[in-house]
Amino acid sequence: MARNALADLRESEARLRLVQEAAGIASFDWNMITGETHRSPEFITLHGMPADTPLDGGYSETWSSCLHPEDRDTVIARFREAIQQPGTFEIEYRIVRADNGETRWMQARARVESDENGKPIRVISAQSDITRQKETEFALRAAKERLEHRVSAVRTQRDDAEEVSREVSEQFRLLVQGVVDYALYLIDPLGRVTTWNAGAARIKGYTPEEIIGRHFSVFYTPEDRDAGEPADEQPDTGPEETIAGSVITVRPDYATNLQTVSYCYSPDEASDCHEAPAHPVHFLYLRTAPDAMSPVIDNPYLTAWPGDRMFNWGNKVGTGTRWVRAERRGDWDAIYFSGQKAWFYNPGRQNTRQARGAQVTPRAGLAKIPVFGVGYPQPAAFLPPRTPVAMEQTYEIAAGQRYLVMQRFSADYYWAKTYVAKDKYGPGSGQTVIMDGTEYYLIHFNHREGLVRVADVDLIPAAP
Repeated sequence: MARNALADLRESEARLRLVQEAAGIASFDWNMITGETHRSPEFITLHGMPADTPLDGGYSETWSSCLHPEDRDTVIARFREAIQQPGTFEIEYRIVRADNGETRWMQARARVESDENGKPIRVISAQSDITRQKETEFALRAAKERLEHRVSAVRTQRDDAEEVSREVSEQFRLLVQGVVDYALYLIDPLGRVTTWNAGAARIKGYTPEEIIGRHFSVFYTPEDRDAGEPADEQPDTGPEETIAGSVITVRPDYATNLQTVSYCYSPDEASDCHEAPAHPVHFLYLRTAPDAMSPVIDNPYLTAWPGDRMFNWGNKVGTGTRWVRAERRGDWDAIYFSGQKAWFYNPGRQNTRQARGAQVTPRAGLAKIPVFGVGYPQPAAFLPPRTPVAMEQTYEIAAGQRYLVMQRFSADYYWAKTYVAKDKYGPGSGQTVIMDGTEYYLIHFNHREGLVRVADVDLIPAAP
């Protein structure tokens, strides 16, 4: 049994040695009665002691010679005080390695054992290198101090700014009220007039009592109101049940609308292409799904350029353009764009404004309709010897999609064998304006305008 116990002890010691080596933990054992000590090899290594430093022997303060000069007296005093009574203690200290002069942070955790009378008789401790933790701690502390300093400075500036703002606001109010050559007034988020100066009263003809509290759309002509002009200035705050089919104007805040793009910096804009730092832009990326990780939409005519290339406008919706909203999910809106449903990030609808306008959608019964880049009369209108002008479909619109109407017009084509004034060489010399009554709608389609035949669509009038 004694042999088994001895074997178990040796196995336990071997496991302890493996743990110490793997974790880089040193140990120190000091018998305070006999003065005998034992140091693990890691103790010698961590403290940078000479390789021939004995692991066993009498008590020695060789360890103290490794302590950083600025810490030595304090650390030794704390150690001697801590071993005067049973219990555990912990000390952090710096050392200067004798082998390479490097300063390192160490942590010692120790337990003081006592006899039956409570007298300390043994110290067992474990040491580890905590340099990396201390560096992180110092960096975080410095960052916190810098942040606190900045917050304090900002608070001071804010307090000063508020006082100055109050003074400036009062001066501005007095100044505005005294201006008679210009109409100056403020409008609240709902479009209601809140202030009205003497110039506004003189120029627009309303007294403050007549106009304050009324909607600013009264300044527009009936034609402009029907076209939806005033609505472009309104926040996008309509009820959720009216999202589908509503008309919006894309209008992100330029200063905060930061997007990453790539650009070609060579003179020919064909080489030295790489990502540019995120910066304010006047567009939003359009994606195939309401997810920032989903790909941007495709355009069959712009496949030569990456989606984030600055001049690839096939997947970007520009500020000031109007669209019909198809759907909203969370912070994402979908619009009908380039013949597809395209999604853009719009948290709190901050990137859009309410708008109005007539819409077109494929006529009932049609699965899809063509979109053209030009609008000419039908081939039958070109009587010989005149030849019909080719008019190829560029895109198509599927049933259910909607687009904003910009204009309605009748197609015509000036056919001439020679580019001269009509009848310059006599009547019938070959110059003819061809018309057949074919009508088109000019629509917002993608990064370009498109044309659809009036006969192919149903018109949805602007909402009242």
